[in-house]
Amino acid sequence: MRFRLVAIIVVLLLAVMGLGYVAVGASVRSSSDSTLRTAALYAMKGKPDQAREELKWLLWFEPRHPAAVHLTAISYLKQNNLPAAMEQLRVIGEDSALHENAQSLLASALLADQQLDQAEVVLSNHLRRYPKSVVARRQLFGIFLTEMRSRDAIRVQEEYLRESASDRLSQSDRLLMLRDLATSEFHPPAPQACLKTLQLALERHPEQPQVELALGRCYLRVGNTEEAIPLLRKGLARDNHAPEPRFLSCELWIANDDPDRAELVLLNGSESPSGPAAHDTDVLEKDDRFWELRCQIAESRNDLDRALNDIDQAAMIRPFSKDHVARRARLLQRLQRTAEAQQAYTRSHELARAELDLWKLSLDLGTRNPTPEECEQMALHYTSLGKNLPADCWRQLGRQVATETSPGAGR
Repeated sequence: MRFRLVAIIVVLLLAVMGLGYVAVGASVRSSSDSTLRTAALYAMKGKPDQAREELKWLLWFEPRHPAAVHLTAISYLKQNNLPAAMEQLRVIGEDSALHENAQSLLASALLADQQLDQAEVVLSNHLRRYPKSVVARRQLFGIFLTEMRSRDAIRVQEEYLRESASDRLSQSDRLLMLRDLATSEFHPPAPQACLKTLQLALERHPEQPQVELALGRCYLRVGNTEEAIPLLRKGLARDNHAPEPRFLSCELWIANDDPDRAELVLLNGSESPSGPAAHDTDVLEKDDRFWELRCQIAESRNDLDRALNDIDQAAMIRPFSKDHVARRARLLQRLQRTAEAQQAYTRSHELARAELDLWKLSLDLGTRNPTPEECEQMALHYTSLGKNLPADCWRQLGRQVATETSPGAGR
């Protein structure tokens, strides 16, 4: 009888506690708007600890509440507690209206923490879902510039301009993207300027394959092949099918006057005939760099006919490359095909002049708004280089500038 009474009392206590928990939870949820406003106010006033204290009970009952989690992450960012902030930001799902901002903040936190590889993944995914995000695109562009991946930097900007061609972009957004594109093409940072950033990123977070490869690229560009060798070998061992490690490793051995090893790396993905081979040149052959490197290997062996054939293949893929045309001119001259060499030199000088004009004008326009006439000049120079997309965009910008500066535009 006594045990039955005790059991009844325990059940009643549990029921009361359960009802109390439900009642408290209902009260907390019903006042969530007020709680969020107060927490946001604390965060704005630079009181992140108070903001989290205010959110404590709401998160107890709803640990994945998007707005509460978002504010908690912001409070950690205010204290530069990047790991805690990133942990919170990853909780916010794609079904939340705050997801876009959360992913942008997550990318910023990863960049601040020098996790460049993870930031690239987050930003790439973000742009697939939110392709019009200017901030995310510029952040990804910045990573590519730092890692001297100029072709990737150009690609992300051209994607935006292409996808936004039919949209009514603001003058400032269009100019911003066109300036970034010109920077990646004509004013990329020098390898010496990238070296320290890449070294620090690897020191802080060693397991970053893209950063390792970028650092190898950087050492190669400054002529420090001894430091480049282990990094590029590691990249090749990690994925000998990927074009970039093979191209860079080939370039390395050409610089070291070892054409046999350069050819093995380029064609087989291995430095040794007995090493793991990746005989998959179909993709590589669509890239002009493959043929340019083959040309350099052939030229180092004094096989000029083959070198000319290879650079012709590269020029077919990128016919407006002044480097390909200039190399072709030198080979024709060495083959004593004087008339053809002269034509090629003339063409390379034309392309070089167009690039120089773009370099000068884009440098000038980096600090001020262009006139319609200057937009047309940029468009003409780009057209001379076979770059129709930026040429069209500069003309669109010129029309916007003309409209917005015409008399009565503000009426």
